[in-house]
Amino acid sequence: MNIVARVLDSVVSVHADDDSVCRAITALMAMYPRSDAAPSVRYELGARALVRDDQLVDEYPTREALARAFEGDLYRAVVERAEPSFLLHAAAVATERGAIVLFGPSGAGKTTVSGALVARGARYITDEFVAIDRQLRVRGLPRPLCLEQDTERDPLRQRLGGEIHRYRFDDFDGARIDVPLFALAPQHVCLEPSPLALLIHLRHAPGEPGSVTPLRASEALSRAWSERYRYGSEELDTAIAAIQKVPCFELVTSSVEQACSAIDRLTP
Repeated sequence: MNIVARVLDSVVSVHADDDSVCRAITALMAMYPRSDAAPSVRYELGARALVRDDQLVDEYPTREALARAFEGDLYRAVVERAEPSFLLHAAAVATERGAIVLFGPSGAGKTTVSGALVARGARYITDEFVAIDRQLRVRGLPRPLCLEQDTERDPLRQRLGGEIHRYRFDDFDGARIDVPLFALAPQHVCLEPSPLALLIHLRHAPGEPGSVTPLRASEALSRAWSERYRYGSEELDTAIAAIQKVPCFELVTSSVEQACSAIDRLTP
């Protein structure tokens, strides 16, 4: 297997021969656009070894651990090579008004809410990390969505179609996890830059009533900067510009339906 794809601002080639590793890489890279350009990052994956640009990154005890390590190393490699931009851990969707960026810690509901917004007509940008450039345009990594439910009965898949890929990996605590990854059909994915329209800090609190609260610029910057992937004065300048020019809110989510309704009201 040899895949050459554009991942953010890099062209990445991945070569693997082991069947289990090939299935994992096919799942992880299912939605990245393929490229004919010369790669700027090259991976060779054996059954245990991860090699990047002819240098051994590490060897791993299982194929599943290798798949997990590859994904993390890929993110680090493309972040290092990304054009000047504010990179943050976030999900994003594209609407007629522009890009809605949902940021917050793991477990805040970014994947669930972004998937629900796509089911309501938005186009998927990413649920992993977002790049906001100097012109305040949004791009992201179109990683397939992790489904909470399995295969045919998942409501998102029933509404949008698409393809399920199986991804097995060893978690950091050693537990083996089998995840269905949902690769959306191309018409539901936004690969071109989209103008930033809205920044929303998510907090999932099922025991609380949902709420939407405008954030002061200083508070929005503090929260967004805590989710950054890369330090630097240019990144900080872009973050400040974004927060000064677009509305910023905290959205406390009690359910997916409440979150989507609140976002609909914020983006008439």
